[in-house]
Amino acid sequence: MLTDLNFINSHMGETLIETTGSINSIYIFV
Repeated sequence: MLTDLNFINSHMGETLIETTGSINSIYIFV
């Protein structure tokens, strides 16, 4: 269970970083 949660947290963290990067790119583009 802990391993699964850690995997999910890592995946969510990566998604958050990717989303933030996209927002930053859009902000810079604007």
